[in-house]
Amino acid sequence: AFICKECPAGRFSERFTDGVGSAYRCTICQEGTSQSKAGATQCDACAKGTYTSVRGQTGCEVCSFGSYQSDEGQTGCLSCPEDRTTLFLAAQKLQDCVCRAESIEHDGICVECSQGLTCPRGSTVQLLLDGESELYEEVPMVEQGYHSTLEAPLDIYKCIGHCPGGRPGTCDAGRIGVTCGNCPKYEFIQDERCRPCRPVHSALWVLACPLIFILIICSYYMSNKEHGVRATAASCIFQLFGLILVFCEIIAVVQSVAVEWPKGLAVALSYFEVFGLSFESLGLGCLAGTSLRSYVAQSFFFPILVAGCFVVQGLTQIIPFPKRFLHLKWTKTATCNMLGHLLQEAYIMMSNIAFIPFSCFTHPNGSESLLTATNILCGSAEHRNMQVFGAILGLLCMVFLALCSYAALKAPAWSDSPVRMSCIRFLIDRFRPDVWWYGIILLVRGPLLSIPAIVAANLPGLQMTGLMGIMLISVLIQVRFLPWNAPLANVADAASCSLLLILLSIGIARLPAPVGKWGNGVLDISGIVVALLILAVWVVVVLAVAILVFRKAILKREETRIINLGKLARSRDVLLILEDISSHVNGWSSAQMQRVDDAINQLCVYDYQVLCTSLMLLSVEVGIGGRSSLGSTSMRIRGVSTKAQKLRQTMSRLSQVERDSEAHDLAAEDDESTRTEILMPIAQVAEEQKEVAEEHVEEASQNMENGTLNEETETPSDTASETEGPAKKVVSEIL
Repeated sequence: AFICKECPAGRFSERFTDGVGSAYRCTICQEGTSQSKAGATQCDACAKGTYTSVRGQTGCEVCSFGSYQSDEGQTGCLSCPEDRTTLFLAAQKLQDCVCRAESIEHDGICVECSQGLTCPRGSTVQLLLDGESELYEEVPMVEQGYHSTLEAPLDIYKCIGHCPGGRPGTCDAGRIGVTCGNCPKYEFIQDERCRPCRPVHSALWVLACPLIFILIICSYYMSNKEHGVRATAASCIFQLFGLILVFCEIIAVVQSVAVEWPKGLAVALSYFEVFGLSFESLGLGCLAGTSLRSYVAQSFFFPILVAGCFVVQGLTQIIPFPKRFLHLKWTKTATCNMLGHLLQEAYIMMSNIAFIPFSCFTHPNGSESLLTATNILCGSAEHRNMQVFGAILGLLCMVFLALCSYAALKAPAWSDSPVRMSCIRFLIDRFRPDVWWYGIILLVRGPLLSIPAIVAANLPGLQMTGLMGIMLISVLIQVRFLPWNAPLANVADAASCSLLLILLSIGIARLPAPVGKWGNGVLDISGIVVALLILAVWVVVVLAVAILVFRKAILKREETRIINLGKLARSRDVLLILEDISSHVNGWSSAQMQRVDDAINQLCVYDYQVLCTSLMLLSVEVGIGGRSSLGSTSMRIRGVSTKAQKLRQTMSRLSQVERDSEAHDLAAEDDESTRTEILMPIAQVAEEQKEVAEEHVEEASQNMENGTLNEETETPSDTASETEGPAKKVVSEIL
């Protein structure tokens, strides 16, 4: 007898006939079929999108991501093309294969999404244009800070601002253009938004021309006022005004770097674009119409300024003036001096404008745009025209720098030529006589500040690092030489540059992570270069220490050149100079002493302080005047401690002397010997102190023996100072 059982899942009951008769048996399901129930009489073929590759399966497996199956009863799935995948499992047709993430379908082909475009799985150009879909949870979109047009949605452009992302063609604040950098026609940028132009905006720019002309005339007479070597209130104001202007020009360069500043700071920095002659926020676009015309107006301002000033100078020579107004005529030397002042103060601005057409950054689509006029594509006809005008302005910058460098080189030889010195007063007038060349340092700094934007337009971090390096070197030179003849100007210059370095550090900290194949590499190389420079500095320091140790321990000699950063004059040479000075002061007349007094009054503040300090050292430390014979340490300490007080009293006295000297008319003596004597004001002081020393040796010795020193005792030198020249009175008080 037979016992019938139901077939288990994965098998089916199949009837068969043999020699004995008919019966049923359980047969295993073949590949491509399955049976999930027991007692079935057949296996079911796998549906579309599923398969089985093993016999006896109770269920079919679904096709995984990236595969599909369009037929039933299959033993496997078909793979999607290599660049495609599926959005879901059990895909049933080839059309279910979509582009992989980070790629987008364009004309039936999956292309890689560029920087600035977010592409989830299944991205298509149509989804990108639509911006939304009911079937897809995620759709492709343009990232914030990037922009593309409706006509070419896959051509991604990098923006400086006003690109919110999302659908192609989206700009905020009313902007238009491939980088959202322009305003529509008859509109201009104000408060970061596009505002409609009004007739008043064009009228104001027309009225600005006569205002500029008046300012130039005022600059002519102000810059050609007589200034001495010593800084006055007027010259100090002039220097501080120039420093403020230069500082604002540097800020204009800094704010052009693509840094995400805090909102309030970004608004404040945007106002400094005026100091780059970028007057878009003042409605210049309403008058110019296009970015090209605006740039032509900026670049031609300075050549027109130079030509216009010489035209005015020529007209003043032709137009008859009444006799009492003849001094108002413009001269060539004064015109050159005035133009030098204007171009020197605006040199950073000039350099920055000249380099604008040569600062291009790269977009994700491979095209390039100007760094400051992002809607102008590099290589376009508009860009080539801008390069021509920029080259003209750059040529003017190079010629001006070359002429100033030559003048600074020849200035010592030209000191006997009043005409030449009048032409280059702008170059040396504001600086100490021994640092007359510092104006060239300021001029060279202008083009250097624009170079980072050219060589690293795609790397804001490298731009900021370059600006910081240039400003750091500038500060080091400034604090080393203290070039301005007004101490207040030196403090203001050092303080403003130091604060600017802090601002640059904040900007570097707010920079985003570098993007692109060159981003990390260039910054890494920059870090290595800086590290090597630091290492080189310390190698030099170690070598200097080694030389000092060798010469001290082995040769038993001091290496003063390394310690003092230069060679000092020998004490014997200094003594010979003092002896030579003393031999010239004998027999000076009161007129000669008065002229020496006037020469001292005209000394630069720093030179005057050096003179006072030197005379004080001669008196207190060297002992000229008899004080060294005391040999008392307490006397030396007492003399040093009262140095500052005596100097303040002397400065006060000198101010009175200056006021008295202004009312004194002295006949000029033009012979060569008198001029030579004027250049040696210290000689008189040295000889007088020698006489005082001889007369008071006995008195000083007596004071030493008694252990007392009456500094309040009136000396013959003090008495004599009442009847001698003002300069001699001042020197007597010091000593």
